[in-house]
Amino acid sequence: MSGKPTFEELEQKVRELERIASEYNRAEEARQECEERFRQLFENMSSGVAIYEAMDNGEDFVFKEFNKAAEKIEQVPKDELIGKSVADVFPGVVEFGLLNELRRVVATGVSVYRPMKFYKDQRIAGWRENTVYKLLSGDIVAIFEDFTQRKRVEAELKE
Repeated sequence: MSGKPTFEELEQKVRELERIASEYNRAEEARQECEERFRQLFENMSSGVAIYEAMDNGEDFVFKEFNKAAEKIEQVPKDELIGKSVADVFPGVVEFGLLNELRRVVATGVSVYRPMKFYKDQRIAGWRENTVYKLLSGDIVAIFEDFTQRKRVEAELKE
């Protein structure tokens, strides 16, 4: 015995490698389809979504993603805030209390619901409701709703 594989053994190995490559290709196609579904959902949902990367052990948070609804709600284009600190873009975030909630979620991993509260800075003001949670990647997600118009209507009805 020379230890060299036979032609049949090599042929079997090639078939096995082709099968593995085919499975890998199917899995990659499925991953891409899933990623595209997520992207479409993310961009077309009515809730605002901001995804942050925690910096300096959660002392600061930098925008990684911002969906179309968030752009509309906050009246700021995504490309003007990606890579920037949340406190720089939204200076009222400290007084609003969201910065502390982001920090709490980083530290504990426990999601937080923030009932409707009024946000204000020099650029924008309005009523927001937030849910904040941590992804397995460590990124922090804030999903939020704008209730400003509803509060206006309620105030008008009271008058």
